[in-house]
Amino acid sequence: MQGFSNNERLFINDMQMISRTFSVIRTPTVEWLARKQKTSGIPSISEDYFVKSKSVEKQQPHSACGAESRKKCADAFTNMGSRSLDARLNSYYEDSVAVDSWEIERMTDIYRHLKSEVRIFLQRQLPFDIGDPIDRGSSHEGLKIRRADEFDVLIPLEISGSNWSFENYALDNCFVKIVERGHDYFIPSNLRQDVYDGFTKLFSVDLVPLIKLGNTWAVAKPHPDSVGIRYSAEGVLWRRSFTHRESHYIKNISHESKKVLKIVKAMRLDNYTQMGMLPSYVYKLAFLHWYYKEEFSSSISANVISFFSYLSQVLSNETLHPYPDSEYNVNILKSFTSVSLLNVAHFIRTIILSETKLMAALRLPS
Repeated sequence: MQGFSNNERLFINDMQMISRTFSVIRTPTVEWLARKQKTSGIPSISEDYFVKSKSVEKQQPHSACGAESRKKCADAFTNMGSRSLDARLNSYYEDSVAVDSWEIERMTDIYRHLKSEVRIFLQRQLPFDIGDPIDRGSSHEGLKIRRADEFDVLIPLEISGSNWSFENYALDNCFVKIVERGHDYFIPSNLRQDVYDGFTKLFSVDLVPLIKLGNTWAVAKPHPDSVGIRYSAEGVLWRRSFTHRESHYIKNISHESKKVLKIVKAMRLDNYTQMGMLPSYVYKLAFLHWYYKEEFSSSISANVISFFSYLSQVLSNETLHPYPDSEYNVNILKSFTSVSLLNVAHFIRTIILSETKLMAALRLPS
């Protein structure tokens, strides 16, 4: 890591190790509850406001061409027999998307207890302070599908803004480097972390290190170009996070409206070859923009087709900004190849123009 001081390199290495260590906690829920009575250690760690109103955050309208194109898709869809597709989508949601409410409650209780135990352990083991964990992700936002077996939580690392600052990554404003402004005696030269093999996964918690400096949040999420490459220039990057803004808006969307995104998330998994090259976050962010900009229908199929049409246009344009738009010139799609974006856009356009193909993409369990 040329160009960094020894202390900067040590801090970067330490943060990367913490990121890997924090990555995923995997433990059988019943076994963990029994085992925690016998040990003082934490479970094994492995690498691996409103009600929605159209008057809120009024956005600039889309181009007439884009709006007209989406309206044609919606009209075409309506003429193809939306009632039958409504029924199919509702069946798909109930049988293959929705999470049992009892399971959500049970798993959430276990998660909260585990989160408390992990916070105590981390504060005892780490040589610097951490803030209160911040719940994030689909379970927190009411967007979980199929199984309530995964939770996401941000772990704020308390570092001094007097000693550290963010430096923009010139090739992609979604990412920043953490650079040393002055020697930080609270960051030791050696920081040891033990990493253990996990148990069979029945329950996982993704602990994501978070650094807040000023109004900027950055999380330990890797740049795509650094994956699998040791000592790459992108390996020291942290990804800007806008979750503190986006989460507020997503949580205040009604349960009925969230069904659209949850159905699309399930379709992404069921059609992974065609849709899985983009993470679920891209779908969620596009959904936020669509929801607060477009007219919402009483027909779930009309809404799904409208969202897919909007998403296809976004991917074809290769531009997607945070929601609400930030002061940073950030394009979330910057790190994805044009081929990947256009392939997903093409698949989406194909299925929304044919009721038969759209129904085929809804893979109901046999």
